[in-house]
Amino acid sequence: MKYCLLFLLGCMHLQLAAQEMSWKDHEKLAAQKMELGEYDQAADNYEMAWNGKPAKKELLAKAAEAYRLNRNYQKAGELYKNLIIESDFPLARLYYGRALKQAGQYQMARTILEKFLETYDGDDKVVLGKIVKQDIRGCGLAQQ
Repeated sequence: MKYCLLFLLGCMHLQLAAQEMSWKDHEKLAAQKMELGEYDQAADNYEMAWNGKPAKKELLAKAAEAYRLNRNYQKAGELYKNLIIESDFPLARLYYGRALKQAGQYQMARTILEKFLETYDGDDKVVLGKIVKQDIRGCGLAQQ
């Protein structure tokens, strides 16, 4: 019982310490966690940094990427969805569609990926187009 109480107090202390960090501190910690392959902690810290500085959408993009690398496709999809309207993140729709596909939401993924094919105009459109068409076919096969 004594150890349980000490553990809980330690957890509360860490929680308070995390809340007192600035958005820049969270960003730095997240970058370190990414380098170490600790994507879950990186994602959490990028999100906390973004909550402290919502104008910096690249923090949201980095959080989404970290969630994707951690295979938390549901959370990655939620964040990518928020980035679709941002012109600075033209691949957000692609990543959102792929996250939906990985989460088993095949019909929605197909719709999003088809929209990506219609709207994307980057230099790598031909190459990405082939990849996305494969993803769309995969959605169809998964639904059968």
